[in-house]
Amino acid sequence: MFKGISSIGGVARTARRAFIAGPPLVAFGLLVSLLVVACASTAGPSLARASVPGLYISTVHANHSSTSYSYTYNVTSFAPATGKAAWHVSAPFTSFLNTAVPVVMGPLLLAPILVAPSSTAGKNASPTGRLIAYDRVSGKQFWQITTPLITSAPVVVNGAVYFTALTQDGSNANQKVVYAVRADDGALLWHVTIPQVDGFSDTLAPVNGTLYITSNQICFDSCSAAYLFAVRSSDGKPLWTHTFTGNFNIHPPTIAQGMLYLQVPRVDPIFGGANEIDALRASDGAIVWRYATQQSQTEASGIFVVANGMVYTGSTLALDKDPYSDHRAYSLVALDGQTGALRWRATTNIFPQALAADGQMVVFSVQTEQLPVGHITGYFLSAFRASDGARLWSHETTVETNAAQLVGASLVCLLSSFDPKTSSLAVAYNASDGGERWRTPLAGNTYPTEPSGAFVIAGGTLYAAFNSTTLSALDLTDGHIRWRTTLGDPIVMVTAV
Repeated sequence: MFKGISSIGGVARTARRAFIAGPPLVAFGLLVSLLVVACASTAGPSLARASVPGLYISTVHANHSSTSYSYTYNVTSFAPATGKAAWHVSAPFTSFLNTAVPVVMGPLLLAPILVAPSSTAGKNASPTGRLIAYDRVSGKQFWQITTPLITSAPVVVNGAVYFTALTQDGSNANQKVVYAVRADDGALLWHVTIPQVDGFSDTLAPVNGTLYITSNQICFDSCSAAYLFAVRSSDGKPLWTHTFTGNFNIHPPTIAQGMLYLQVPRVDPIFGGANEIDALRASDGAIVWRYATQQSQTEASGIFVVANGMVYTGSTLALDKDPYSDHRAYSLVALDGQTGALRWRATTNIFPQALAADGQMVVFSVQTEQLPVGHITGYFLSAFRASDGARLWSHETTVETNAAQLVGASLVCLLSSFDPKTSSLAVAYNASDGGERWRTPLAGNTYPTEPSGAFVIAGGTLYAAFNSTTLSALDLTDGHIRWRTTLGDPIVMVTAV
């Protein structure tokens, strides 16, 4: 029933960034709080309603003044066929909790809320949280519960809602707690404390009865560790925890065939560093293999895709005896997903990024440069045979390709520029030969310095936005715009069900 949810962060030659930047985190104490049902305003959600088609657009509004720095996260329900708005909800949130945002899953829209201490609570009082469940069809509230400070977007699986929060132990140290509540009424099913995990920004991935959770500290350039851990979905039993020591954050893993694949920047992402792919066994968290994707101290690409038991990524290596110390050798590599063994390597132009793959082909974006000055002179979209890396076709694009998806016989792409005078583009190519089927200009780059947006395909329609307040709904057959809608704030996520 769940078809698509997408957001696009900043992806260029540096590591992927959060879509909102905020001030440095100020340390604060956290209250130990039990989860209690606060209200249940109407009957619980019907699972049958989860099959009703819906489209939900998320935007962020900045509430800045000389004395405060905060955001409001808005989710609006639209009719997928017409783009007509039905209802919306708002939730205050702060930039450093950028994963604790409202989400639509199954019959629910779940909104985590940051609750600031009251003016009478005292200067050492800590923020807490609330979780509100709405009927995603009507927008009516089902239930609301009070919580500790929520640190993840919730997920819904088999009638249960899962999320993470921070509390404080007896020695005033932060500790991570995972919660499961009943989707019907918010009643507590279980909670479990994960020791020695103090991240503020988490993601949850439920797969085959296990919750795989990433947890990142919030910092500018002084992180000490990032965490990946697993708990059993039925009762919260901790299964394993893996700590990645270093000044960096990690992104949610890709999970396939009993393995977790994770991009790990081994030097801090602010100043650049050598990325690697870590492959962990899902059952016990043991690292099975590692692959260093590049050795540059100024770049951090390392984006990969997983398909049919293979991992495809770009690789960058320093050149021996090169007169220019910052020049690198670039290539595309295919790795065996179980062992990490190199299956093939194909030399390419600079900054290769894996975009999409299936059993037949893998698609990369690359750039060309003018030497020795290093100016970018062109952008290319290239397809390679998945089995041996033979180049199938290459197509020059006017701007950088930020997202792509193989849909039947087509490759559908979102292209964009950081130039506010250049519109983003949605383009469809023939997957077999790279011939262009159609291209459609999207709204201009309203927010060129802070990439955000969405790219979702559902029901024969492409919903696309990038650096803009405008969402376009395009017919996949010929690219014509079925409808457009403009909101007052930048679009950061679109969910289609």
